[in-house]
Amino acid sequence: MPCQRQQHVWLRFLFCCSDVQYADIPDGTSFHGTPRFYRNALVALQRAVSSGWVPAQVDFGIHFGDIVDGYQARDGQERSEQALSDVLQAFSRLPQPTYHMLGNHCLYNLPRARLNHRLRITSLLDPAAAADGASYYAFSPHPAWLFVVLDAYDVSLLGWPVDHPRHLQAEALLAQHNPNQVR
Repeated sequence: MPCQRQQHVWLRFLFCCSDVQYADIPDGTSFHGTPRFYRNALVALQRAVSSGWVPAQVDFGIHFGDIVDGYQARDGQERSEQALSDVLQAFSRLPQPTYHMLGNHCLYNLPRARLNHRLRITSLLDPAAAADGASYYAFSPHPAWLFVVLDAYDVSLLGWPVDHPRHLQAEALLAQHNPNQVR
């Protein structure tokens, strides 16, 4: 009996993006004085996902955090929600799903639970992790690939209510290891 070769379907392309940091605010500078073009961040993302730069056969997109800039939070949660909607609309032009991870700027703008819902992280979690507010997950765009998305702010002062166990754990760690008064 001749040996049959197994046909493989490989991942062809993925769209990687980090730190969109869009804000519907006038241009400015970072804390270090670097020029920042907040509104143009959305224009650049729209161009990237709708031009020939992204192949039509992209298998999935992944965004590595900071979808909305922290300065947007100064205008309130409603404006942060709208900025997030604007960016998600741009990502929706990709022919396949985009997976997201949380960044500190995300958590300056909106509560973790809201971000998990809007970024469709909640739908990727098992029920116990979702109920606990987790933002880490795994996905498999192909049987040969497993992507594990971590949450760098799982134990953090950001994104948790002040009485949440992970916030309290972060406070204890900082008190033990950080000699600075401002934490």
